[in-house]
Amino acid sequence: MLTAAAWAFTLLLAQCASVELCYDHPQSPLPEPVFAHQMIYSPSRSAIYIFGGRYGENLYRNGVFKWDLSQPNSWFERIGDTPTNEFWSYSNTAVLVGDQAYFIGIYNDEWNQWTPQIYVFDLLSEQWVTPNNVALPPQSLFDGCLASNGTHLFMAAGHDPYATAQRDIFVF
Repeated sequence: MLTAAAWAFTLLLAQCASVELCYDHPQSPLPEPVFAHQMIYSPSRSAIYIFGGRYGENLYRNGVFKWDLSQPNSWFERIGDTPTNEFWSYSNTAVLVGDQAYFIGIYNDEWNQWTPQIYVFDLLSEQWVTPNNVALPPQSLFDGCLASNGTHLFMAAGHDPYATAQRDIFVF
């Protein structure tokens, strides 16, 4: 059985699928303009989360925002910061496993490049945590896509720091 928030989200998605063009949410816009950010939906938390991003050349966002769908008339609220000042990627590098969001292929401003670092955000504590039992990728990959079957993470293709396209699939 769906919770009220999950039902509302399902109806919102159905409305978008049933009309030719989706529309801006009535509470739009987002708190900050952003692109190259990461976004996940958590059914267990009835919430949508946005992580980091950019808003121009050499202009970066490092906020973590949460939209609690179980609260009527709620909107995105900032609940924290990303672990680095420049936390962004142009592709889908976020995946939810249980109540933890995993990120691989995020730009790391401390190293001035994409790194093999794996970042984990725990939705229950709303804190960044150290990943357990997850090996680092053998190289820095970015602009690949990340997925999960609930027990493993899969990263497909992307490219290395020298813009060489990859065809590997990494399993974590």
